[in-house]
Amino acid sequence: MSFKNKSIYIIPGWIDNYKNFVCKLVDDNRFCPIKVEERPINYLLVYAQKIFYNNDNYQEFRYNDIKNISNKLFGEESELVDFPALCDIRVAIFSTGVVFFEFWIDYKSLSVDKIIEFAYKFKKANKRFNNKVSLVEIVQGLLPEIKLFFNATSSFKQECDCFHTIKLEYGKHNIDELNRWIYLLSWSYNHSFEKANFDEENHFEMTYSPYYYDNWGGSQNGLVNITYDIEDETTNYFINTYKPNLLDLDYRFMYLILLNQRYCAIEYISRISDWENTHGDELRKLNKKIVTLRTSFSFRVISDDKIFQNVYLKMYKILEIESLLADIRDNEEMMEVLRNEANMRVEKITNKVLFVISFLSIFSALIDAAGYFDRFCKLKTISTWLSFVCISIFIIICIFWILKTKKR
Repeated sequence: MSFKNKSIYIIPGWIDNYKNFVCKLVDDNRFCPIKVEERPINYLLVYAQKIFYNNDNYQEFRYNDIKNISNKLFGEESELVDFPALCDIRVAIFSTGVVFFEFWIDYKSLSVDKIIEFAYKFKKANKRFNNKVSLVEIVQGLLPEIKLFFNATSSFKQECDCFHTIKLEYGKHNIDELNRWIYLLSWSYNHSFEKANFDEENHFEMTYSPYYYDNWGGSQNGLVNITYDIEDETTNYFINTYKPNLLDLDYRFMYLILLNQRYCAIEYISRISDWENTHGDELRKLNKKIVTLRTSFSFRVISDDKIFQNVYLKMYKILEIESLLADIRDNEEMMEVLRNEANMRVEKITNKVLFVISFLSIFSALIDAAGYFDRFCKLKTISTWLSFVCISIFIIICIFWILKTKKR
């Protein structure tokens, strides 16, 4: 496999029933499942691989008629030699409920500066590319049951997450130019968003260079890797032969795991905040999903390889996954407090009702006591008064008990 400059444009979506959705795609002849043998991963730890290889946790499908979608997106331009090509369409489904619809773009001979301009336009999923059709319209036409961009509050925020992988020609760049490209591609910005100081990092972006020829950049909007050939033939062989597979398989799935954690947490926080309108069974299901996210899909360590682990950990921080999971814990605790208060209010009302019923029952029994006293000849004349005295004593005891309880 040779290195091709390409990007994966990722549209997040949400489904409520993983098994039903997967079964629907299996029965849909427009999609075909991607078998595990076609997508082996090697550099991720066992628990990450268990997600990847277990159909109960994760599955991938490929859309068959790519040419038809390409014509809708690009029209006659798709036939041009120097125009980007739609080379794959995939649906990656996590059992958590998150679905990623992926558009894979091969840039052919396009220069990096032109790739940057293309990416800035193409990532805007709700806008029609070159007045043809938008990515959102395509996905909605293929799979209308997916709730797209469930985390976005406005239509202009419906932008793809992007994974850009670029290889430069030997000796055709300088360090300032490289830093500029990494910054722009990590955010999928165009050249109007030029940064003054490329050495300055903040909490929402990162750069990482394990080797001088291997450069990573990341932001909350995307991940980018830019590499280039060097004078060492062994390294070049690795870059051109093995690295494309690593990027398409291990690194891509690593990025999807990160996005799955982020989007899951956002959705669960949203549902917890609406707990008052959620029925008991739905709350229990939500709690189970949260536990599953924490135990099976969320972790800080993903690989024992330094590059994978460093990229993962830096993106983990940038995507604020730890903060989102902490928010879930805090919201759960507050929800539990509110639920306990609500249960206590219900319990108090129930106790009051039971007290009134008990009081009326005893009161009725005491009234009936007059009939019991009538059985004794000596008490017959004062049976009514005896019953009244018993009732009065009972009422005084109840009043005394109520007052004592209030003081406590």
